[in-house]
Amino acid sequence: MMGLARQAILYTLVLHVVVLGAMVAVPVSEGVPPSETYAAVDFLDAEDVVEPAQSFEASFQAKLAQQVANLRANAQSELSSERQSSASDVSQAELEAQVEAELRAMEAAEFERLGAHEKDFDTAGEADVKRQDVGQTFDAWDAQYDGLVTVRYNLEGRSGRDLDVPGYLCEGAAMVEVDIEVSSSGDVVDASLRQGSVEDCFGQAALRSAMLAKFSASSDAPRRQRGTLTYVFVAQ
Repeated sequence: MMGLARQAILYTLVLHVVVLGAMVAVPVSEGVPPSETYAAVDFLDAEDVVEPAQSFEASFQAKLAQQVANLRANAQSELSSERQSSASDVSQAELEAQVEAELRAMEAAEFERLGAHEKDFDTAGEADVKRQDVGQTFDAWDAQYDGLVTVRYNLEGRSGRDLDVPGYLCEGAAMVEVDIEVSSSGDVVDASLRQGSVEDCFGQAALRSAMLAKFSASSDAPRRQRGTLTYVFVAQ
């Protein structure tokens, strides 16, 4: 009997050892190994990326600056000799008023166009901008363009390659005519005021700008060809 009891105990111990060995060999968790987990990542094509819309203020300033640059004109190509002779009779006040009216009309038209274009954008979730709020900032934008100048030149057989538009801090408005001498390569080699004092604020601004002007080269032109540059400074 003792032998059978010992055998039973031995079999029990062997069974326990086998069960424990199986538990160690076989993983208890049936989960997905860490190496097999992943996260999905979407990639966008370059053409699908939406560029942020240009702000209303930036659009207005860029367009207005372009329009102002277009005010540069060749007096010789625009005016016949008959109109050139009569243009000298136009008073300074009338010319200033005409230029300022053109600028204001251009600003108003551009403001209206950009304002209508702005309404087409989806502004859901954004603060509602009222028209009067935009109007309150219009003076601030306009201040950035204080000192607008139109430039005209008269130089036979030449075209303006790079006409400098002077910036200035002078008070009031003025029309300044500058006599220039241009080399065959198109550089201004000398400039002087047709009338007025070189100490005047507008005169100094006009002379500095005149010396920076560039015209087309001409091998047939005189070595020092004479012409004029006329600057109309709009009141600030």
